[in-house]
Amino acid sequence: MVGDYALLPQLFPNLEEAQLEGLSCPVSIEEIKNSVFAIGRLKTPGPYGFPAKFYQDYWGVCSDDIISFVQDCFNTASLPDNLNETLIALVPKVERPMFMNQLRPISLCNTLYKVVSKILVARLRSCMTKLVSPSQVSFFPGRQITDNIIVAQEVLHKFKSAKGKKGFI
Repeated sequence: MVGDYALLPQLFPNLEEAQLEGLSCPVSIEEIKNSVFAIGRLKTPGPYGFPAKFYQDYWGVCSDDIISFVQDCFNTASLPDNLNETLIALVPKVERPMFMNQLRPISLCNTLYKVVSKILVARLRSCMTKLVSPSQVSFFPGRQITDNIIVAQEVLHKFKSAKGKKGFI
């Protein structure tokens, strides 16, 4: 039984030293600024009502506080409890919605939460192909859940149409 555990580390991908260092290095001012300015100016202002436009337009005034805040989040590996408070809003898809399927729910996340998230995503992007199996569809642009459904349908079709004494099932 003890010998079986020796196989476990080989089942999971290992990141190279350079990738690990890239994930754990201190957050730079440039990363923070790029993250702030990558957010759509008037996209989902969040519970406090400050869209990215505010932080972008007043970067010269508030940059020190934003940089300190984001670096503190990464240095302590924690977020303030209220930072990930999110409002859910229903946006109509049609002029006069009558049914729930005519509404689109959107999340109004705090802008500073998005800044932290964008930095994490940018850092993880380079090693995601090693960490996430090609058969998984989440986390990757161009992959869709329907891809797996199509593969499953094709396999079942092959099983049904296979000829022979033993068959596939």
